[in-house]
Amino acid sequence: MTPDEVKKFCQTATLTCKDAEEARDRDAGLPLLEVGAENAQPRPSSIVVLPGRGASVTEVREYIIKTLVEKHNTTLEYAQRTALKWHLGKGWVLRDLPTRRFSEIFGDDIGPHLASDVYGARIRESHEEMDKPWYDWKKTTGPRNFKDLEGSEDEIWAEEEAQIKGI
Repeated sequence: MTPDEVKKFCQTATLTCKDAEEARDRDAGLPLLEVGAENAQPRPSSIVVLPGRGASVTEVREYIIKTLVEKHNTTLEYAQRTALKWHLGKGWVLRDLPTRRFSEIFGDDIGPHLASDVYGARIRESHEEMDKPWYDWKKTTGPRNFKDLEGSEDEIWAEEEAQIKGI
């Protein structure tokens, strides 16, 4: 569909679901992101660091704001209003919250996206934890093992990493 067709469709579409009507009423007055030259370019994906398990309510809200603005390209005002829906709960609550609760707290339009961002950040953290022993070994024991090998150290590391990752 062309942008004009999408715009026309959105203008003529009718709401048939009670939940959609409630969401429309709930979000009435929230600022929409204006499409302009600065917003037309896709942003490079940014990684927002997930707050720690002991993070305060304020730190969790800051994470929500940064995620919505930097990753989902919303306005700051919209992100701040959304973050205020997080009333209580430290970082561990955000990390362990089921997807359905994200939808209950932030709505069906935002909740699943925030849940996906949190789960993705948790997966990245677990991968970093699993890779840590490898990188620690690479910095300490690894260089001693290369004294008898031919080739540059960078070439050898590249081969080793490729073999370990199965590339």
